[in-house]
Amino acid sequence: MANNLIVMTWNVENLFPPEDTDTSAADTYTAKLTYLTGLIAGTGADVVALQEIGSLRAAQDLQAALGEP
Repeated sequence: MANNLIVMTWNVENLFPPEDTDTSAADTYTAKLTYLTGLIAGTGADVVALQEIGSLRAAQDLQAALGEP
């Protein structure tokens, strides 16, 4: 029986968390996280490699939104 490994790579185009005082940027950031989460989860990928994650916080926010380690 063969096992398939699905690998995904994606340039998320400057995923940076907003400054705490910029509510417009915060809304845009939340919308981008929601969009990315839906697309990544929908692929069924076992491994995801992302480019242009702007900070550790952005990576952690996306990981939390996905609910996966």
